[in-house]
Amino acid sequence: MDCEDIPPTTLAYDVGKILQHLAASPLGPLLMKDFRRQQFVVVDGILKLSDVDDLVIGDPHCNRNDECVMVDDNSGSTIVNLTCEAGLCRGFNSHLNAVYAGRQFIRLLIPYGCPEPLEAEALNIVNQQLSGTLSSEDVFIHIHHLVKEYSSGAYLTEFDKQFIKDYTIHPGVTVQNSDYPCLKTVISTGCVQSVSSPSEGAWLCSQMSLCQAFIINDDYTWTGRQVAVFKTSVSQITESKHQTLYICCGLH
Repeated sequence: MDCEDIPPTTLAYDVGKILQHLAASPLGPLLMKDFRRQQFVVVDGILKLSDVDDLVIGDPHCNRNDECVMVDDNSGSTIVNLTCEAGLCRGFNSHLNAVYAGRQFIRLLIPYGCPEPLEAEALNIVNQQLSGTLSSEDVFIHIHHLVKEYSSGAYLTEFDKQFIKDYTIHPGVTVQNSDYPCLKTVISTGCVQSVSSPSEGAWLCSQMSLCQAFIINDDYTWTGRQVAVFKTSVSQITESKHQTLYICCGLH
């Protein structure tokens, strides 16, 4: 599975949708006994399940609650206790799929695919998932909410949004070279990040000691965010129809 060019938050959202489909299958709740990354492929930027040989149909049958204990296959320790309802361990497959997905995907994706203000919420989702306290449906709801906050920039404070007032706006131009280097980036060179708005771009630029400007492209990501390129200088301004330059603090 080649996921190099796909944002981690996108993949996490796709995993959540797959979990929801497994839990609400017309055949009943399905369990993936062998939940591995090798069983998934990316088609047109969307994560798809490609191997269904190890699916189990329906929650386990039971007579007592102690027959509905989810046990870690590796350590033998108890993950979570479920109840026996009408002869079935209700929610067993849904919870166990969530645990497996957490181990193989989510813990590697959402903590590192969202802005810093959302990392605590992302880690909380992962921890609950690994502990077996979230069903597959719960996982999808939590990730959907996380993506909504990510898309809208709801995590920005009123103080964060004020930095944009220090920037002058120059539509139709860009800056050649002078890319700001940073660790969190969507490409291998420069400092390129998606932002929910120019206000977030200004706030991010303010956190970078040498950042003097940023550029917003007209392209939008799947979550409705725009791509921002951060610059250490504005000495080489050129025309660029589909970009807007934001220059900080009276610089020209």
